[in-house]
Amino acid sequence: MFWIRYQERDGRIVELPLNPAPSAIEYPDKRSQKVLTSQDGAVIVQRPMRDARPRKWLWRGHGPTAEPYASQWKILEGLEYRYRVENALPPSVGVWEDVSGVGGFARLDGNGQRVYTTVKVTEVDRTPRQGGGPVIYESVLSFYIDDPTFRAF
Repeated sequence: MFWIRYQERDGRIVELPLNPAPSAIEYPDKRSQKVLTSQDGAVIVQRPMRDARPRKWLWRGHGPTAEPYASQWKILEGLEYRYRVENALPPSVGVWEDVSGVGGFARLDGNGQRVYTTVKVTEVDRTPRQGGGPVIYESVLSFYIDDPTFRAF
């Protein structure tokens, strides 16, 4: 499942499974590293302390009034970093997913509880499909890792 965790204005923490779940994901296809060779031939692997590459969750084929997509969309819009800063809310939110098997977002603690990865949601957008007929969207939630404990990159 795909989950988000965020703090409401009253301080309440909300953990919400996404329904409908994203129909596709876009994560970096490989680990972030640079391999160099020193003058004496030794191999040096450099890895960053943080990963600045975007990740995306995508929804395809939902219309503006299709439930539960329409209700969920309103929640997702409120997760965008700029909106949260402008409204004096904690700017980062948490994400967790165990569907794709990649990305490093399925962390569990010693008690089997979800460990959310803190992220900054930088884009929540939807684009109507081209052509005629009823309005159908391609929607995106794009985020960057903002978690010093995240090491899956």
